[in-house]
Amino acid sequence: MSDPNLFGTVISQLPKDVELRYISAHVRIRGAPNSSWGETYLLLHKGDLVLLTRTSVFDGYQALELSQTEVPKLIKGASQSDLYLKGGQGEDFRLPISPNELDPVMRLLSKHAATDGP
Repeated sequence: MSDPNLFGTVISQLPKDVELRYISAHVRIRGAPNSSWGETYLLLHKGDLVLLTRTSVFDGYQALELSQTEVPKLIKGASQSDLYLKGGQGEDFRLPISPNELDPVMRLLSKHAATDGP
């Protein structure tokens, strides 16, 4: 995990079907899907990816449904990388990944690939 513990605000806004004890990894990403602004947590819960995001610190976290059959794609760039995820309804999400977030994201994705996920 990138942080030893999730913040209370994240824990209090977990979707009802996501139990804290089954989150095996998480990464905080400074940015929101399809935007450079915001904050996102990518969680590994029972082998599935869960995305919690908000566009402002004044907003609550919103859980975005992800396809569990599509493999996430990480495209590395010189100054920024991008993580592409498929939504549960077929929508495309792009998360900007800064250089200091790259290793934790890669570890989480490796852990996800090693589970019963896609």
